[in-house]
Amino acid sequence: MTRYSIAVTTLLSTTILTTSVTADPWSYLSVGIPVALSDMAVTVMTYTTATDATNATTAETNGREMQTKKIMLTGGCVSPKGNEFLGDYFACLELTNKAYSFTPIPPKTQFQAWTGTFDSLPDMPRERARHGSFQVHNNLCVIGGRDTSDTLIDSIDCYDPTTNAWTEVGTLPEEYLTSDFAAYASDDNTVHLIGGYNQNYEALSQVTLVDMSDLNDIKFEKGVSIDTPRGDISVVAVDDSSLVISGGFTHLNDFAAPLNSVEQFNFGSQEWGPVDALNEERGDKQLINLNGKIYAMGGEGRVDASGPEVPDDVFAVAAGQGSIVLDTVEVLDLTAGDGDDVEWKTEGDMPSSLFRFGASGWDEDGDGVIFVFGGQVGFEPECECFRTTEKVMVFDPAKSALGTPSAGVAMSVVVVGHVIVVFAMVMMLA
Repeated sequence: MTRYSIAVTTLLSTTILTTSVTADPWSYLSVGIPVALSDMAVTVMTYTTATDATNATTAETNGREMQTKKIMLTGGCVSPKGNEFLGDYFACLELTNKAYSFTPIPPKTQFQAWTGTFDSLPDMPRERARHGSFQVHNNLCVIGGRDTSDTLIDSIDCYDPTTNAWTEVGTLPEEYLTSDFAAYASDDNTVHLIGGYNQNYEALSQVTLVDMSDLNDIKFEKGVSIDTPRGDISVVAVDDSSLVISGGFTHLNDFAAPLNSVEQFNFGSQEWGPVDALNEERGDKQLINLNGKIYAMGGEGRVDASGPEVPDDVFAVAAGQGSIVLDTVEVLDLTAGDGDDVEWKTEGDMPSSLFRFGASGWDEDGDGVIFVFGGQVGFEPECECFRTTEKVMVFDPAKSALGTPSAGVAMSVVVVGHVIVVFAMVMMLA
C-alpha cells in the first residue's frame, strides 16, 4: 500500500514562478569509451586478486585477497564509420583486439550524476567482433565472432586478472562456429551458446553447451535447440531458473524484417517455450534483467520501402536493406504473473536511436541501473554509414514513470500574490 503525506511551506518572495520538478531516467556520463566502439561484448565480472601481486599464494594463504567488480568490454568495431555501405551491403572495415574495464562511480548526493573510469586491459590475442564474453572461474573469456576478413573465429581466449594476461585455452569445433549469438555462463561453468549465424549468415537454431569447469579440458555438446533460428540476439537469465531470448533476424524470411517472438528456456524441464512477443520487431538490441524486470533496448528494425511513410534518414531503403535504428524501450515484468499473465510494456525512449551497442545492469546497494556503451547511431547520408559512438548512457528505472515506486519527494511551486506556496508530496511505501 502506498501512503502519501502533504507538507505546505510558504515563503515570502517578490518573484512570480510556477514550476514542477521531474526526473529524467536517462543521462549521459561525462566520460566515454576511449574509442568509438560497436559490436563489442560486455560482461560484468567479479574477480579476486591478491593484494600482493608478487606473491599471490601468500596473499591467499593469509586471507589477503581483494574482490573487484567491474564491467568488461572486449573487441568490436572501431571504424569511425561503423557499418558503411559497400555497394551491395553494409560492413565494418576495422575491428579491434582492445579490451577495457569500466568502474562505475555512483552519485553521492541527489545533485550529482553517475560517472566512472575506464582502464585498458592487455590486448586480446586477436581482433574480433560480434562475439560472446562471460566469466568462468576467475577468468574473463571470449568466444566466437568474426575477424576482419569476416571469417568465423574458433579460438577461445581467456583473461586472468591475477596474471594480467590473455591465454588461448581451447578451440571451438567447426560444427559449433557462430557469430551474433547469445552467450550465458551458469554457476557450474557451463556456457550456453545460443543461435547466431554460420559462415554464410544462415541463422542457427543450435544451442552449444561448453563445459569450462576445467580450462585444460574443455568439452562440447549439443543442447536443446531454440524453436526459431535467429541471430543478432542477446540473452538474460531469470532467477537462475530460466533463460530468455528475443527478436533477432533470420534468413528464413530473407532478413526482410526482424522477429518479435520471445523464447524462454526452463532449466528444470529442459524445454524452450513461447513468452509474450515484443511490441516492436527488433534485432541487434540488448536485453537486460534488472531487479526482476527484462528490458529490451534500441536495436534495428525494418521499414517497407514501398510504403507511404519512409523516414528521411533511412538511406538503407534505397540500398535494398530497409534498416532503421530504434530508440524505444520495452519492459517485461516476469514477477508480475505467470505465463500468459505477463506482457511487454513500453518504457519510453532512449536519448538517441542506437543499435549494435553493449549494455549491462549494475546493482549499487540495492539500487539498480543500466549502462549503455557505444554502438552505432542513425544513418548519415554524408558518409553512407551508421557511425560508431564512444558515448556512455545510464538508465535509472527508479526515475521512470513505469518503474516501481520508491520513497521520494515530488514538489510543485505555485505563486499566490507575493507568497510562494511549495507543496511537497512525500511518497512512502508500506
